[in-house]
Amino acid sequence: MAQNRSALCPCDRKCSPRNHSTLAVLVCVLALGSALASAQDCRGRFDILLPPTMSEGGVRALSASGLCAAGWSHAPPYEILQRWRWSANIGFEGAFDAYSISGAEGLSSRGDFEVGIVANSSLHNQPYIWNRSLGLRVIASINNQSATALSVSDDGGVVVGRWFVMTGIPRAFRWTESDGMQDLGVFGITPGEARDISDDGSVIVGWGNGVGAFRWTKETGLQDLGALAGNGGEASAVSGDGRVIVGFTYDQNYRTLPFRWTQADGMKLVPLPDDREGAASDVSFDGSFIVGWYRPSTSSAIRHAFCWSDLLGFEDLGIAGNNTESVANAVSDDGEVVAGYMDDGVQSTPFRWIRASADVNRDARVANDDFDMFAEQFGSADPRADFNRDGFVNGNDYDLFAEQFDLGC
Repeated sequence: MAQNRSALCPCDRKCSPRNHSTLAVLVCVLALGSALASAQDCRGRFDILLPPTMSEGGVRALSASGLCAAGWSHAPPYEILQRWRWSANIGFEGAFDAYSISGAEGLSSRGDFEVGIVANSSLHNQPYIWNRSLGLRVIASINNQSATALSVSDDGGVVVGRWFVMTGIPRAFRWTESDGMQDLGVFGITPGEARDISDDGSVIVGWGNGVGAFRWTKETGLQDLGALAGNGGEASAVSGDGRVIVGFTYDQNYRTLPFRWTQADGMKLVPLPDDREGAASDVSFDGSFIVGWYRPSTSSAIRHAFCWSDLLGFEDLGIAGNNTESVANAVSDDGEVVAGYMDDGVQSTPFRWIRASADVNRDARVANDDFDMFAEQFGSADPRADFNRDGFVNGNDYDLFAEQFDLGC
């Protein structure tokens, strides 16, 4: 199960239960829920992940459990871009001092490997892979051209991304320790990009001019995923098990529409309200949850982050504070945590959205069976009772559950 896999995330050591109270105390707290109620959003709540001294930024990737995140931030002067990672047990870790510019783009499912881009003193972009025990390693690019690492397999053995055969012309690459960086060679001389990789490193997805969204494996080579309206598109992410691919395709009017692809069903649109424009950015391990952005109005270019699943349907995650739009870039395996950025028209703010519903059994109602299920999980210090997703199962979790249960949402 995805939850079991997520609980093993090395960056989430705080996940081990501590300070959990007795079931009797939980029952007492829930009975007093009305006294604890606050103005929680029934959909979920936004936690801002902006490192100290930083002015703006965004989350690019999450670990499987949602307890580790990585991204980028700007610090004045704004041309200075810095990578960061956040985990429940450590908090924020800053940029690599050896590089004036850096940005994290991807995390392994357990969160222990990170990939992205760094720039040397001459501003030459270079891909990197990072691990706490091994430190930062710059990956040598083909012909020493600029490149960016975008995703990494669970064991850190395979990295994919884009390299530039010349200025402005990206190509998809695959890197391993034994083979080094290799041009996938699937597009001839046309531009392309490898965007994501399955947990075991066997399935790579991305896009290419003249091809659109693609799937690639050693055994099958390039597989064109097609396009619903014949106008191409891009594959943004592949599920950890390699079975589900998401991204966007263009309709006849070249609007972007999110898609979900499987070998059995081919490319299908992710249903959006009133056939709105949008794109899918990430997908959970088993393909159950898809996140991205959509436009709530046809008269505005403003975007809202969304999460879609067969179980819960379409969910507009909304915005917080003074922001006017939001974009989701990543989702945890169980769909309980979504991450990305919000924007107020001036600067971006990285966020982690945490589902705050007391509908524990996901039957579209809040009732005694939800109370019973949460009480059982909490009493046994089950990681699923980590309601606020801070890595602990403790009093803060039952306080929040009591608030939502009292609100009936």
